[in-house]
Amino acid sequence: MSGFHGVAAAGVVTLLAVLAGFFVWRRGTPYQGPESSPNGLYYVQKFATWSPRGFLPAGPGQGSDGVGGYLRLFTRDGRLLAERWAPFLRDIRPVWAGDRVFLLGIPEMDDDPWILPGPAD
Repeated sequence: MSGFHGVAAAGVVTLLAVLAGFFVWRRGTPYQGPESSPNGLYYVQKFATWSPRGFLPAGPGQGSDGVGGYLRLFTRDGRLLAERWAPFLRDIRPVWAGDRVFLLGIPEMDDDPWILPGPAD
């Protein structure tokens, strides 16, 4: 019976380690600077996440732009309003239009922008 408890305990520890690793990975690290709305009430920040692709050898000019992660929309005081995963962060730019934010470079957002609580301009 003690063998079962040891296996169960190892399983629980492994599960907790995997969950903790996921949340650390998902948080990411800031990538490039924040991009503020015209009125300064909102901003979009890119967060790069770790990927096995980062360990692949690449020549000069290759691979450094292939950074994936999350784009997050915040209020000026740092409250998270929305987030979206993107496999390629470098060239994505927010387009502020009234009470909506489109992410140029993510085609799905053409018909599904983020809706702001108030105007951005």
